[in-house]
Amino acid sequence: MDTDTVQLGDIKKVHDQANYTNAVLNTIAEQLNQLNAKTDSKKEASKKDMANSNTKPSSSFTESISEPFVKLDSIPTSIIESLPKPKSPNHDLLQKISEQIEAIDKRKALACLDKTC
Repeated sequence: MDTDTVQLGDIKKVHDQANYTNAVLNTIAEQLNQLNAKTDSKKEASKKDMANSNTKPSSSFTESISEPFVKLDSIPTSIIESLPKPKSPNHDLLQKISEQIEAIDKRKALACLDKTC
């Protein structure tokens, strides 16, 4: 028996696999359509409720969605400073600018000691 030739049984197996795959995809598509219909009906119902009630979301809800996920104040500055700095093509220029800004801030702080600024 030559292994390079295709047998009728091989073709039937491939055909059966294709039919099975198509049946599974059809089932998944039907389920997605049902879910889509349910969510659409819920959206329409919620739109009607919002239109009829003229209410705004509670303030606690609006406050909770605007709160940050991570508060950077809780991370000690020593840990932040110890993190490796990302290297960009302009890293040297950015470093010089940062040093100059720090120098300006230090001079300004020293000049403002007499509260005249």
